[in-house]
Amino acid sequence: MNEEVKMIENNRGTSHWNDADLPDLSDEDIFKAERYSSRLWALDFVNPENVGKYEFMSEFGLTLQNTGQFAVRCIYAIDHYEVRITLAMLRKTFASINIKLELGQHTIVAPFSGNLSDNKPTIGQKDTVEKDIVQKDTVQGRYDFIDIV
Repeated sequence: MNEEVKMIENNRGTSHWNDADLPDLSDEDIFKAERYSSRLWALDFVNPENVGKYEFMSEFGLTLQNTGQFAVRCIYAIDHYEVRITLAMLRKTFASINIKLELGQHTIVAPFSGNLSDNKPTIGQKDTVEKDIVQKDTVQGRYDFIDIV
């Protein structure tokens, strides 16, 4: 994508992230991303029974979707450095179980507005898209992706 198109997209308030836009991880971040509980969460997320399902992770400022075919797509992210670090960690977690995290044209980057959990994707002005991320019959939601060791 040329620089002129990027400037136009940034002026409209939207842009897309690629793998090159994500930071390198510290050793501690790599350890957290590859630990057992993170891989268990990722395996549950990519379960073939969950193809097409998405999860709005408000505490991380992003939305992931299980697209099947050994891939997960980030479809929404807040433009904040902590979100980039989280995405880099998620990329590492999914890579550890041979799943590709897709970014690029699939990822809409919304401007940051003060608090990650306040940055919810919306439809129109009033209707907020929300989803209960804890399901009774799965381990999803029982493990914190980023927690203190």
